[in-house]
Amino acid sequence: MTRIDSSSESKDEKISTEFSKNGFILLKNVFSEEHCDQLRTQILNKFDELKAIDPQQIDHRLTQAQVFSIPNFWEFLVHEKVVQALKSILEPKYSLIPNFSVQKNKFGLSPVSVAKIPIPNRYGWHVDSGAEPFDPDHVAPDYQFVKCGLYLQDNDPEFGGGIDVVPGSHKLLFRTGVDRLDGKIRLFKGKLGVFFYNKTVPIKKGDVVIFHSFLMHAATHPKDIFKNMTELDEKTAHYSSMPLQKTKLTLYFDACRSRFASPFLKVSVDRARKELNSNGSGAREKLAYYDQLRFLLEQCYPVEFLERVKKHGIQFARLEGPDLEEAKRVCQKDSTL
Repeated sequence: MTRIDSSSESKDEKISTEFSKNGFILLKNVFSEEHCDQLRTQILNKFDELKAIDPQQIDHRLTQAQVFSIPNFWEFLVHEKVVQALKSILEPKYSLIPNFSVQKNKFGLSPVSVAKIPIPNRYGWHVDSGAEPFDPDHVAPDYQFVKCGLYLQDNDPEFGGGIDVVPGSHKLLFRTGVDRLDGKIRLFKGKLGVFFYNKTVPIKKGDVVIFHSFLMHAATHPKDIFKNMTELDEKTAHYSSMPLQKTKLTLYFDACRSRFASPFLKVSVDRARKELNSNGSGAREKLAYYDQLRFLLEQCYPVEFLERVKKHGIQFARLEGPDLEEAKRVCQKDSTL
């Protein structure tokens, strides 16, 4: 794996080649240790504030509004190294998806199985696109949809703190002529890769990982993963007694080639509708897509952030016409959040 840093020659070409081959890149030293420590303090203070309001809340995630209340959180989204890498991977005028989050001590625990046969000692492996309905775009040669993560701690062998990946699992194994079957074969290949050739990304505090939405990956687990865990649902758990200095904090956002933004947002509208119908306004942690949709419709970003986005030529993902009206109708169903 090539580590991309500021001294690399032909940096754009190396980034594009590395990403095409492996489905992820590691950007070293995006933020200094001092900057990361400042962010850690601000984020942990925000979690403490929320815990004081609701002591029963499992403090594992910040909503988008909470994220943007952290001073200069958005600098990560428009950092020169990150923007340049995304332009190399995606396109010069790529789109930002309104899906910004901070996660704290979250680790996937769902078992991995191939043909319904569990793979021993392999938990939490998934692809981020796994919950989306199949779309022929997903097997298009130019499909590029990525998640970017800023890690505010080292990937520690005892406590985790980063991610493991199956390099190359984002690529189709071959083409059969049946799009849906091609996608299933890719997923099958990725699951086999969990057993045969998974790798731990050597993340240090301040590094950024950009990975494809079809890359098979999992959180690097603490050594004693099944101790001190609080279940959030059947697939994810929160490590409840991590030492403060080892607390896992990761900042995430999504981006894509612009032509794939609208189809993704249409799916988000449907997911938001289902969240509201199933959970109502009382289950805040269950309304992730609704939260995302509201940020799409409301101009609630800091002015300086909007200016930096415009300066870099980045686009915000948008819906238009009937799709936009439907998104507005969904948001109007609940005005309490």
